[in-house]
Amino acid sequence: MKAMLIGLDGATWTKLEKWIEMGELPTISKIYREYGHGTMLSTIPSYTCPAIPTLVTGKNQAKTGIFDFFYPDGTPVTLKTMKHLKLWNILDINGKTSCIVNLRMAFPVEKLNGIMISGNPATSEDSDYVYPPELKERIRGFKCEEINNLSEELTIDPQRNKEIILNYRITMTKNRYKVFKELNLEKDYDFSLFWIGGTDFMQHWFWDDDETLLRYFREVDHILRDITETFTDRNIVIISDHGCQPRQNIKFYLNAWLEREGYLYLDGNLISRGLRKLALPLMGSIFSKKTKNRLQRLVDKLRSKSEGQVQEIYVENFKSGKGPRDVAYNKLYGIDWIRTKAYLKNHWGIGIINAKDLEYETLRENIIRKLKLLEDKNGKRIIKEAWKREDLFHGPYLNQVPDIVFLTSEEYAAGALPSFKITGRLNKDSYEITEGRFFRGDHEGAIEAILMAHGPDIKKGFCIGRARIMDIMPTILHMLGVDLPD
Repeated sequence: MKAMLIGLDGATWTKLEKWIEMGELPTISKIYREYGHGTMLSTIPSYTCPAIPTLVTGKNQAKTGIFDFFYPDGTPVTLKTMKHLKLWNILDINGKTSCIVNLRMAFPVEKLNGIMISGNPATSEDSDYVYPPELKERIRGFKCEEINNLSEELTIDPQRNKEIILNYRITMTKNRYKVFKELNLEKDYDFSLFWIGGTDFMQHWFWDDDETLLRYFREVDHILRDITETFTDRNIVIISDHGCQPRQNIKFYLNAWLEREGYLYLDGNLISRGLRKLALPLMGSIFSKKTKNRLQRLVDKLRSKSEGQVQEIYVENFKSGKGPRDVAYNKLYGIDWIRTKAYLKNHWGIGIINAKDLEYETLRENIIRKLKLLEDKNGKRIIKEAWKREDLFHGPYLNQVPDIVFLTSEEYAAGALPSFKITGRLNKDSYEITEGRFFRGDHEGAIEAILMAHGPDIKKGFCIGRARIMDIMPTILHMLGVDLPD
């Protein structure tokens, strides 16, 4: 039996189940009601990278060492540079064929027993984004470079330009699916993968515009109908790599909370500490991104020895140094690194320093317990969940994971600035992609992805429950009768 994997980047039941109840999306509705469906837990953090590396290797991030779009030394992550076997590598070894189309992170493409056409971030139509290379001329125009770039530029005002953006994105999706369909009709591949990136793009820019968003998803639904009607002999798995949600609008000053609880200390006298707590959150909420970037360049020139101290702590405790999205602490934060026990390491984790053995474990247990009890003035939890890192991750790169991992509730984003308050207004600048272009939807902490299945071997009327994104690769191998390598 052949297998097919369809990716709807960022798709979420939050939107899909609402549209199903409205009688929209008949193909998705049919699969949802008659075949298998469930919620699939993505990675933390819930970005396309590390989600796709985990998806195609079946390994958690502490085994892949991938937590972001970049490695700790700043080089970009690509699937080709990963040292672990990907799904198609295992199929190659077992004499199976693969057809991979529009998969993100697959540039530059790698040689395999079949076809690979990478999605973003391939640089251009002339780049090496196709294997075998002789296929490139036949599919020229696959990347739709002109309308792709135009649709990106038009998001400067998505509401005003929504008709053009929507039509461009539908055209791109249809064009890429046409290539995928033709290739799979010509040859009966053992495994085929088609990734639809437009679902993520449209949710980022039109999350709060259900009408426009639904019009795009109707086109996706038409593609899924064509897939299920054309490839009737395939077991088809439909997933997203993460969920999506409204952009966050409240800052949770986690370091301020840690200070209040006695886990973090600031240096300086009472007046200097007070000025930082007053001025920095205010600046963060009212200044434009351009102004903040200028201030950051100025601050970079004022780096103190205290930053060197925390760098040494990072090297000692984490070996590989700071990750690409770790907070870059400087003099303005004014943290006393000698007395501090806990600090915000990145937007999804807390680092523990100056503590070992029993004190280390007690610190983590107490902080996690308090985080889970923390509520805002409306009685709503600020932190959705918190864990010790080894509860979620295992592998040789565990030392790169923060000591405590957490998810904020939907409205909140964790921040490192000193503050008198533990919550404050989040400037929409935080979602600025380029000057004047702001996301409407985001997937910060949206770890609940979708999972559906359809085909001759799929049990009907079965609720899959809560799977994990790392379960997909071994599931596909099982469908194809291939054993997991040792």
